[in-house]
Amino acid sequence: MTFLDTLLQFLRQFWPFEIVHAWERGVYLVFGRVWKASLKPGLYPFMPFFTQLMQVSMVPEPFSTPLLNIVLADGVPLSYSVTAVVRVSDPMKALVAIDRYKDSIAELLASKTSEKLGEQDSTRFEVRAGGRGRLLSDLTRWCNEESQQYGVEVLALRLTNFVLKSRINRLLLDSSLVSKGLEG
Repeated sequence: MTFLDTLLQFLRQFWPFEIVHAWERGVYLVFGRVWKASLKPGLYPFMPFFTQLMQVSMVPEPFSTPLLNIVLADGVPLSYSVTAVVRVSDPMKALVAIDRYKDSIAELLASKTSEKLGEQDSTRFEVRAGGRGRLLSDLTRWCNEESQQYGVEVLALRLTNFVLKSRINRLLLDSSLVSKGLEG
C-alpha cells in the first residue's frame, strides 16, 4: 500500500458526510439510538465515533434455498428448492429490528415453504389441474405474511429442482415391469 492510499483511507475515516444513493434507504443512529428512520437519498452529515448511517438497498434481490426434502400429506416424498425475489419494504425493521435480515429471509423461505407444502397432497402439484399456479400464489402470500416482521416483501416465488418422488418410483416400477416382460 502506498503512502497516498494510506492517506486516502485515513481521510475517508474522518470525512464528515455519508451518501445515501438513489437505490438505497438509510437509518441514522446517534450514540447507538435511532435518530431518523428511513432516510431518503441524499448527503447526510456524519461524525465518526458518534453517529452511524446504515444503508440498505431497495432493489429487488434473488434469494434461494438449498435442496429441501419433505414428505407430503399423502406420504409422497418431495425434493425441491425455492427461489424468491425479495425487496426491503421497511429499512428500520430490516437493519435495526433484526440481525442479518438476509440470512433470516433465506431460513424463513425454507421453513415456511416446507411447512405449507407438507400440508398439501400430491394432486395439488399436477400441472393439468392448475393447482401449481394457485399453490405458488398461496406460498407467496404465506411467505409475505411471515416476512413482514423482517421488513421484507416477497415479490415472486418459484419452486426449482422440483422432483415429486412418486413419478420416479412409478417410472422405475414401469421400466422394471417392461424389462421383466421382455425377459419372460
